[in-house]
Amino acid sequence: MTVTATVGSRQGINALKNGVQIGGTTIYAGAGSPNGVYVALRIGDLYIDYTNGIQYIATATGASSWSTASGLPVGTILLSAGSAIPTTTTGADEGAPSESTTNKVMRVTMDFDQTTQQYCQWRFSMPHDYDGGTIAGKVKWGSAGAGDAIFGIQGVCIGDGEALDAAFGSAKEVTDTLIAAADLQVTAATAAITLAGTPAADILSIIQLYRKAAAGGDTLTADALVDEVVLFYTKLAI
Repeated sequence: MTVTATVGSRQGINALKNGVQIGGTTIYAGAGSPNGVYVALRIGDLYIDYTNGIQYIATATGASSWSTASGLPVGTILLSAGSAIPTTTTGADEGAPSESTTNKVMRVTMDFDQTTQQYCQWRFSMPHDYDGGTIAGKVKWGSAGAGDAIFGIQGVCIGDGEALDAAFGSAKEVTDTLIAAADLQVTAATAAITLAGTPAADILSIIQLYRKAAAGGDTLTADALVDEVVLFYTKLAI
């Protein structure tokens, strides 16, 4: 679901009247609709609205600055291939550092086989502003082959006194078509991923990535070389 704050909607814009201006900022407050109250700020063409305790931001064009089911801001976590851990059983291969021919751009990847489903993992603490909800992910990758690659992302959170040998939550998969061998590929975002355990800020999290190479829909004719995974999470309300 996308939360938008369009000019003329209740989310902070059409009610912007009878405001008090302090320097370049105009402050508005009043009764909200259908319930509650709103407080909105206008700074030039930027509108910041706190309607019924939920924060929205819009510009004069009406474009929302974020998009989540809760209307709260989204944070990102970058998981680079260089920090990934291949699983001991059917693990992805750690690619050697490589250099591009012309501009000498360096690259380190995790390499996923074209016939066998392989895995790698990342371990980190969730950010301090993580709200404990679902996450989503995109995979950045490339290949010398042709066809479609299927990637899956799943995760688990482990707290104090909990077993480290914990089961992962259900994976969400995304299929991406190779554009060209020399190009960076970026998948669409996965559907919402529910982390197993008790997700919370600052808790140890393990994220697992795999390529579903044996599936009929994975037609990529070479290794899939993964550069990084980008995770998206919803931040705690301000």
